[in-house]
Amino acid sequence: MFKIFVSTYPFGVNDVYPRTILAETGWDITYNPHKRKLKPEELAEFAKDSDGIIAGTENINALLAINPKLEFVSRVGIGLDSVPLH
Repeated sequence: MFKIFVSTYPFGVNDVYPRTILAETGWDITYNPHKRKLKPEELAEFAKDSDGIIAGTENINALLAINPKLEFVSRVGIGLDSVPLH
């Protein structure tokens, strides 16, 4: 089963439609349990087995170092400052 970790908060809190769309995929979706911006090591631990991540502005370098199966990073917001593109 495809596993997605949503690290950004408050993803889908004010408008549940994005969470509804994800739930309808049948994928294994998990959300940031701390309800705050995650530290790089926290993000890496939560998403270490994920196939994809919906991220905010967190630094994802630690995650990329330990998760070779990560297939996609979807950023909420604008810019790719915290996404290494090499």
